[in-house]
Amino acid sequence: MKNLTLRMALLISFAVAGFGPGAGAAEKIESSPTGHRVVLDGDPSDWEGVPLNYLEDSLHIMAVAHDDDNLYLMYRFADHGLARRLLMRGVTLWINGDGKTKKKNEEFAVRYPGSEQIAEQFEDEDSWQGRSRPDETGTTGRGGPPPSLASMRQVPGRLTVIRMGMKETVDENDPDGPTAASAYNEGVFCYELKIPFAGIGGTVADTSPSKKRKVAIGIQIGGMTEAEMEMLEAAMKEKMGETGGMGGSRGGGGMGGGRSGGSMGGMGGGRGGGGTDGRGGDMRSRMNPEIEWLSVTLPPNE
Repeated sequence: MKNLTLRMALLISFAVAGFGPGAGAAEKIESSPTGHRVVLDGDPSDWEGVPLNYLEDSLHIMAVAHDDDNLYLMYRFADHGLARRLLMRGVTLWINGDGKTKKKNEEFAVRYPGSEQIAEQFEDEDSWQGRSRPDETGTTGRGGPPPSLASMRQVPGRLTVIRMGMKETVDENDPDGPTAASAYNEGVFCYELKIPFAGIGGTVADTSPSKKRKVAIGIQIGGMTEAEMEMLEAAMKEKMGETGGMGGSRGGGGMGGGRSGGSMGGMGGGRGGGGTDGRGGDMRSRMNPEIEWLSVTLPPNE
């Protein structure tokens, strides 16, 4: 009964998010001080009483909490298509410890695709297992990206931490850094993250918990660092050279007649397109989608 009630409440929330008067307006939100440690287990029950924020453009429903040392994030949805996208590309959370929004920097971010338990929900679907799911060696089945991009593939149960543009992949239960958990239950996907302020850096790491603090969170489905984007563009040029896709003139559609990136369908989601100048500008915009920014105020802990 409890799970059924949660599911019904979630479906009602979707209706409010899509059609209510405040839809898409949750740019400024307030975190909830929590006197207890949130348990990361993919179960939203310990978030009871924490206000929900409706994100029309990205993760649907999110809640934010904090204690003296950590920022906690929870998001949940019932969209299987979104869960598949996260498994393939992850969601990158660009976190600015000085509270600055509307500008992506690469000082700190975490990227999370979800847990093995969530990945298991799609094992019988060819679009996930046959084409996109990486194995222990980092390789995928048909339709995956070129081997030179193996380091960019998402692995369930792993977190990517980005600091100053440099990536480090860690276990989702790593006790020394950001941690995460996610689960699928009663038709709802739930993801939770704990992110230490010390890792975020900036003003939020230096300000006493007894004072008001601010952070900015940029939500990007997929998302890449500049180094990853340069690697992708180089790999695509190499791939097009191998297949003869760069033989056309600039006036004829650039790389592969406007369909470059077709072999990258597993990551890019949809058609490729090298742009009319042959430099892949359209591909860059697809692989680095718009960021939904949240300005988060952290009241003093009680």
